[in-house]
Amino acid sequence: MYLENIKDKNNFKAAQKVVEDYKKLRLNKKSKNSFNLKEKLSQLGYDYNTFNRDDTSSFFEDTEFNFIRILPTTCVANIQQTIVNGENNFLGSFHTEDWVFHGDKEFNQSYCEQHNLQILELDYDGGTMISTKDDLGLAVVFNSKHDLLHTLQTILLNILQAHNTDNHDITIEKNDILINGYKIIGGAIKKIGAYTVYFFQCSFTLKPELIDNICLKEQLKEPKGMNEFLALDREVLFKELEAYINNFGGKGK
Repeated sequence: MYLENIKDKNNFKAAQKVVEDYKKLRLNKKSKNSFNLKEKLSQLGYDYNTFNRDDTSSFFEDTEFNFIRILPTTCVANIQQTIVNGENNFLGSFHTEDWVFHGDKEFNQSYCEQHNLQILELDYDGGTMISTKDDLGLAVVFNSKHDLLHTLQTILLNILQAHNTDNHDITIEKNDILINGYKIIGGAIKKIGAYTVYFFQCSFTLKPELIDNICLKEQLKEPKGMNEFLALDREVLFKELEAYINNFGGKGK
């Protein structure tokens, strides 16, 4: 899902009301069938896909976002505080040591303990992410009814493309962003009530020995650091992510 500035705010608000009325019918199949959602949206210049695009864009236009630099040691507390405060935050981990970000899949914990590697339990749906001291860990904490994974991936892809002077092939595949078929950004999701946390491990440099010894789940896509392809670092990526959101309309701090 890409973002696009809404061309006709009045029609969009009318379409929002139509969709809200339709959803109120819930399980009343007969009333839903006679509602003619497709025709009503069409009269306002929408189909359901274009409405969903503008509805997503509206969230990014109208929401106040905070861009906060954190460390892994405070990540869980920062996520909890975001939810308690009713905020929508981009949390960027600027760690100075190698970290192991753990989801709900088995990993080699004894190796981590033997080598004094710090582990961050995030309990997302997915495998273990190895984050080196040069990498950026992102936790994007949103209160939105939309699944915004692909939208966030598209924003990150657009930033990478701006630095793609050698015309590498940059693509999105499921939860990941690839360069020339190699995974350079891995994504995962965790639901917490009305909130969704989108985790992204943005790899700049890679330590294959850590991946080989810690990650027990088979690597379906070979990982690499994006510095093998792009002249980019985590500082620039985080700043450009903030600028991208602000330039689109999000009220960032």
